[in-house]
Amino acid sequence: MFGRVAPLLFVVPIAALAAVPASASTVSPLPPPLDLSGLYSLPAQTPTQLVVFGHGHQNSSASWVTHLEEAATRGAVAVAPDYRGTGPAQAPIPYYGWPAKAGAEDLVTVAQYFLQHCPTIKQVYLLGVSMGGNMSGLALANKPVKADGSPLFDYWVDVEGVNNLTEEYLLARGVAPVNSGGAVAQAEIEKETGGPIESVPSEYISRSNVTRVQDIAASGIKGAVMVQAVEDGLVPYNQSLEMTTALRANGVPTDLYSVARRDPNQSDPGHDQTTILGIVPGMGPMDPLAGHGWEGSNTHIVIKTGLERLWALMDASTARPSNANFLVDSGLGTVPATDTAKSTSPAADGGSRCSTAKGDAHTEGAGTLGVSTAAVGSLGGLPLTSTAPPVPDGRGLWFLAAALLPAALALRPRRR
Repeated sequence: MFGRVAPLLFVVPIAALAAVPASASTVSPLPPPLDLSGLYSLPAQTPTQLVVFGHGHQNSSASWVTHLEEAATRGAVAVAPDYRGTGPAQAPIPYYGWPAKAGAEDLVTVAQYFLQHCPTIKQVYLLGVSMGGNMSGLALANKPVKADGSPLFDYWVDVEGVNNLTEEYLLARGVAPVNSGGAVAQAEIEKETGGPIESVPSEYISRSNVTRVQDIAASGIKGAVMVQAVEDGLVPYNQSLEMTTALRANGVPTDLYSVARRDPNQSDPGHDQTTILGIVPGMGPMDPLAGHGWEGSNTHIVIKTGLERLWALMDASTARPSNANFLVDSGLGTVPATDTAKSTSPAADGGSRCSTAKGDAHTEGAGTLGVSTAAVGSLGGLPLTSTAPPVPDGRGLWFLAAALLPAALALRPRRR
């Protein structure tokens, strides 16, 4: 839930970080010079990595406290800004708004700020969830650079991201007459773009990642990872398929993780199962497949997978994205969906005011991956009717076709 904060958090101005004990984990408000709200966390050692998180719809940096701390324990500076243009302006809706353009700029601003103040940072990672996938993609499309003119971001992790704003808007508008969540999303997007799509089509095109893929490729990112549930009830799964195909076609090595069954023991109080079947009241908990995850979760298989791929990217001993496809399943683990599939990732090498310790050397070690990757010859044993991407065939086609139509009905008043 919003506002959930770990019981022991240190709020420390950036100039005073050297005084914080090395064992302390810091989650602090963004420094005043940024003129942005949000949170950041610092590692105990001098950092060589920076992680920028893009929050989702009707969420804020408060949803990211646990993930910020985890990134810091892995040796990175981690930051989650609150986008300009979001806020409780439409009570009782928390953090109303879809400020795609401003949000993209804010992600760039915080990255450049921490690079300026932490010159030991060598690698920068960008992760966005849901609406944050839209903002993070547009941040890349802006082709931002470091002070020396080199690409700002090295790798992108897009978790259940809205990569086609036009499609998301049309889905929201289609259900708006009978669904308050759809009506809210329609109003938010129209406010951002300046009107309905018929009036300003170019504004929708310029804010859709799939139509900005050449710009994203030109940003200089070394690779990308897409993660989404095949039965996502808020953002159609085809958006990750389209984005994966487009990135690969434009020379960006992109791995795709398609999530099937959820962990039946997962628990996110206040955040119900958001699947297509969950459209029917009471059916969500009965659906064995994973749906759209809440970004603050530590148990939802989609969010866990996205974070595990990020931690893997931060580990120099693991492989980089290589246009591989994976199926993630609570029963099978993570299994290759193609013959060439390999475990993905990267990272950087290992006292300053950019850590909670003074004079300590950086120690490498990103930990072990929580998702096992096993080579299997067939997925025939999986009790599902869908097949692995990127191009489902056989019975998988009916699943995708069925998923796209009712996905419109899934735009309910829930936090994305």
